Amino acid sequence: MNTLDAIAKRKSIRKYKAEQIKDSALEEIIKAGKTAPNAGPFQITVIQNAKLLAKITEIAFRCFATK
Repeated sequence: MNTLDAIAKRKSIRKYKAEQIKDSALEEIIKAGKTAPNAGPFQITVIQNAKLLAKITEIAFRCFATK
């Protein structure tokens, strides 16, 4: 796939399945993130615990709501 095809076929995902992805798919996603151009240091954090993710989401929404 060339760059223009990739841009034309991109899409936003707003609803996700509750099941976890396979480790091999996760590794591919992390590899893609590591090789993407960036302007500085970054950190990739993987959270697979649904309760912890829900708590982080709740806190993040509260932080953004106060601004």
